[in-house]
Amino acid sequence: MSKKGGDFEIIALDFLEKIFSELNYAVTRKRTQKSGSQDGYDNLIEIVDSRYKSYTIYSECKDYKTNLNYTQAIEKIPHIISTHKNIDLLLFISPFENFSNTNENSKLEGFYQTLSEGCPVDFLMPESYVADYFRLYPEFYEKVYGDAISDWDAEKRNELLKKFEKLIFSSKNLKRIVISENDREKYIGKISRDQFHILRNFRKFQDRGMFVFDNPDYQIDLEEQLNKSDYGAVVLGNPGFGKSYVLKNFSIELWESRENNLKIPKFLTLKDFNTEKSS
Repeated sequence: MSKKGGDFEIIALDFLEKIFSELNYAVTRKRTQKSGSQDGYDNLIEIVDSRYKSYTIYSECKDYKTNLNYTQAIEKIPHIISTHKNIDLLLFISPFENFSNTNENSKLEGFYQTLSEGCPVDFLMPESYVADYFRLYPEFYEKVYGDAISDWDAEKRNELLKKFEKLIFSSKNLKRIVISENDREKYIGKISRDQFHILRNFRKFQDRGMFVFDNPDYQIDLEEQLNKSDYGAVVLGNPGFGKSYVLKNFSIELWESRENNLKIPKFLTLKDFNTEKSS
């Protein structure tokens, strides 16, 4: 039994919901566009990350086994730009054929870069491992390609999930804010890690008894406390106890792990703080 184009649109939408959910994004909205509309897309899916940042992804499905030309993608872009304002990504999905250019593919790169601010575009097609991604979910793979197939092993699965996330969130698509090492001084100044730094513990109580010192239930992890709080945290202690010393090294730790922990530290010494210089 042949599969209709509308069937693939539904499969593609379910596939996107499944893979984003597995990547720990919350799918808050999804819909398939009604046939015959001129809005420039087949599917819409809205996802929210762990920091409550929302992304709206539109997809256009090309379930063809004939040659596809980039012109077929380009002509869709004016429709979607004219009818929608918040376009985080327009994703073209083609399970069988690559989009091709009658000229050299690289000639279109400048065109898509120009669009990237208002309508980022990418292609999920054979040369970008579309079949491998569908194989993450054998039930979808069989519906699209007609072959019953086993799932990937755990190692390959994790590799493909990471690859898919990088494809979607590459710098030309859903832009994540990237703070480079060149910005270090703007955020944490010229502080450097103390090679003799001794990790200090924070406690919930002032009691200095050995039971409190040795009991991990009474200790506080500073980063964990920040994750729980909506308002931040204040480190208290007598003069000379090393509060600034701890916060300096903590700022460096956050800076060096900023791409993974999604936290950008700002280190200021209050006695040197000047509103005129900071403005």
